[in-house]
Amino acid sequence: MADLDAACKAVAKALDIAADVVTVVKIAMLAELTALALSYAAIIATPAGRQPPLAAHRGALEMRSAPWQA
Repeated sequence: MADLDAACKAVAKALDIAADVVTVVKIAMLAELTALALSYAAIIATPAGRQPPLAAHRGALEMRSAPWQA
């Protein structure tokens, strides 16, 4: 019975350590997601971030001819 008690205590300690690791990883993940959300908001807040995707390059794309038209 003492062996079973010792084994259960060892498993409980391992589970406590695993729970602490999960908590640390969760906090790190939430911090990274917050940083990504803030950088996304900063990009959207800039005037260049609100343009349509090809608006900045539209003139360059229209001037370029297709290879078969050269």
